[in-house]
Amino acid sequence: MAEAKSSTEPTYKVVAGDNLWNISRTLLTAHAGKEPSNAEIMNLVNEFVALNQIANRDLIYPDQILQIPKF
Repeated sequence: MAEAKSSTEPTYKVVAGDNLWNISRTLLTAHAGKEPSNAEIMNLVNEFVALNQIANRDLIYPDQILQIPKF
């Protein structure tokens, strides 16, 4: 039986042209109010990969729903 996910968990719906780097940069900028460092962006990319069990970080698809890591 699959574990039900809480509806309160933040998610992001991928649109055409998205990649994990740009999604992470946008979220971090909105959160901190300033441009994040490359290391901060890479850390969030790695968290997206782990949390969403993404096999290839370069392959995400339009309409895919990603859980947003806590930061």
